[in-house]
Amino acid sequence: MLITTSRKPTLPMLQKANRLSHEWNVPHLAREKRTIASMHHTAASVYMVGKNGKDVLYNKGHDDFFFHPSMATIRVQRLEKGGHDPFATITTLQHGDSFLDLTLGLASDSIVASYLVGKDGIVHGVEKQHAVAEIVKSGLSTWGDGSESLLDAMRRIQVIQRDHTEYLRTLPDQSFDVVYLDPMFERTIDESLSLNGLRASASYDTLQSETLDEARRVARRHVILKAESSSSLWEKYSFERLEKRPSRTSYGALRRL
Repeated sequence: MLITTSRKPTLPMLQKANRLSHEWNVPHLAREKRTIASMHHTAASVYMVGKNGKDVLYNKGHDDFFFHPSMATIRVQRLEKGGHDPFATITTLQHGDSFLDLTLGLASDSIVASYLVGKDGIVHGVEKQHAVAEIVKSGLSTWGDGSESLLDAMRRIQVIQRDHTEYLRTLPDQSFDVVYLDPMFERTIDESLSLNGLRASASYDTLQSETLDEARRVARRHVILKAESSSSLWEKYSFERLEKRPSRTSYGALRRL
């Protein structure tokens, strides 16, 4: 990987590029007149610090990865009008609750969760891949399109760059009302073009029994899993299926131990 900036970078952009270069132990290459394509001769991935927090990860041969709220905008609009959202029903999140997303990705579900729990609630999102975590963290703090309630929900999310099992081990018992998992390795269905950029950068770690044991210890109410209806995870880990109607994806719950 290389780190660079967009052309004509500001001082804060250069400072951020230098910081990431140091933290990730990867080279910082001054942009000057270089193209991203020319940088790909040296590195398969190029992280570009962009203007106004709009960072982009360029993976050679794959779609670019950048932050956008995906379907969260429409889902929050629907909830604001009193509409239905399956995630809201399944998670049982209410104002003031705490929610731990162990598979943050583009943070679409975490944005909806943050809207549901409100300003008195807590939403933490864990992302293993440092470039993904940085882009999403930056995007959540700078995105400017949408209603005030949507933007407030985005700003309240705390992004944690860490392996989710390691992070769970650091948490006290029953420290979050709901713990959530939507594993990327389960995403064989092309649910949305919005995920295309993420696919080349995401963590595809398989779900481990220790992770679920730790998640149940940390959850006050339940652990929620979203996965394909045909997934082997349902039988392997004895999740209680929560949706009765046929669907390509399903939600399930593990009650706390």
